[in-house]
Amino acid sequence: MELAQIASALAALKFEVQLLRYGLARKAGFNFAQPRIPAGNTGGGRWTDGGGSVGLVSAPRTVPRVSDSGSGAQESATRSIYRADGSLAAQAVANADGSRIVSRYAAPGDSPEWDSIHRVERADGAVATFRNRGNTQEILDGEDRLLSQTVWAEAGPQPQAIIQPAFLPLVAAPAANATIELALTLYGAYAAGAFGPLGSGAQPVIAFTAREYAPGQSPQMAPSYVGALTKEEVEKACRRYGEVLDYADDAARKLNRSDYASAATYGTAVHSEINRRIRALGDPNFVSEFSLLKTRDEVGAPSLPKLLEDFRYGREGSIRIDVLENTGTGTVCVYDFKTGRSGLTAARSIEIAKAVSRRFEGVRNILVTEVRPSQ
Repeated sequence: MELAQIASALAALKFEVQLLRYGLARKAGFNFAQPRIPAGNTGGGRWTDGGGSVGLVSAPRTVPRVSDSGSGAQESATRSIYRADGSLAAQAVANADGSRIVSRYAAPGDSPEWDSIHRVERADGAVATFRNRGNTQEILDGEDRLLSQTVWAEAGPQPQAIIQPAFLPLVAAPAANATIELALTLYGAYAAGAFGPLGSGAQPVIAFTAREYAPGQSPQMAPSYVGALTKEEVEKACRRYGEVLDYADDAARKLNRSDYASAATYGTAVHSEINRRIRALGDPNFVSEFSLLKTRDEVGAPSLPKLLEDFRYGREGSIRIDVLENTGTGTVCVYDFKTGRSGLTAARSIEIAKAVSRRFEGVRNILVTEVRPSQ
C-alpha cells in the first residue's frame, strides 16, 4: 500500500514541477479542493492521498531551492505520506531541474534492515541510493551495487572496507561524477529543509573520501555520507564548529544589513569580517580559503586578479570564503559560510578538495557543512 502511494505521489509531483518551471506554482499553489483530514484528528489539515487508502495521509508543500548553476532560485515540490500514528512513512521531492528524491522511513518499533532509504535520480536517469541504519550509511549505484559503507563515529565519518566496490577503473570517473552530483542533490534537499524530520538544530552535512591524484588532475574523491546531524554530533567531529558559529553571529551583529545597498555587498562585509578574525589567529590548521566560484555565483564576476588581491590583503572587495579546520585525525572540516543563496555544486566540491589538498597532507575525509548567521 505504501509503495503504491509513493508512486501516486510522485506522479502528482510531475505536474507540480511543470507549474514550477513556468513560475506558476506560487500563484496556482496545490489543489486545495483535494480532501483534507479534519482538524482535531491525527494529520488534521493535511491533504489526503485522494485514493481512499486507509491509515496514510499526504501533506504536499513547496520550498525554495537553489539551482545547480547558482544562477537563480529553483523550486522543489515535496509530498509527504504519514501513517495513522503520525509517523512519516515516505516522501517524494521533485526539483524543477528534473531531479527527484523518493524516501522511505521505517515504522516506529519495526526492525527492518534499514531506518531510511533515499533514492535520488537525475533527469538523465542516473540513480544512487542512500541507505541508513543506525549510524551506518551505504551508498549504492543504479544497479544496487555497493559503492561505499560509512560509519559515523565521534571523530566523524569512518569509511569501511568493502569486498568489491562498484567503482572499477574503466567507469570510475563518470560513475564517481554522477554519484557526487546525486549526493549533492540529497544534501541540497537537507540544507533547504525540503524533506525529512530534521528536528530542532539539525545540521546538514556531506562527507567525501579523499583519494590520491596525479599533479595537474582534479582531486579524486567520492561521497561517503549525506545526512543531518545534531549540533553536538557535528562538534564532536569538528571541534571548532561552535566557534565558527560564534564568528558568523558576531559578524551579523556587528554589521547592520540596512547600512549596505544590497544583500551581495552585505554578504561581502560578513565574509570579510570572518576572514579577518580567522587570519588574525595565525593557526595553520584553522584557515580561511578564498572561493572564486562562490564569489562569482553570489556577487558576479569581477576580474580574478582583483578578487585575489582583495582577499590577500583582507580588503572588503567582492569575496566569499570557506573556513578549513584540520582536525588532526585525517578529517578536514569545511565550513561553507552562507549569506546568499548559492548552492554546493560538483564544481564547488572540486574547488574545496583542491583547497584542502593545497593546505594539508594526509587527508582521508573532507566534511562539508553550511554555516549561516542566526541573526
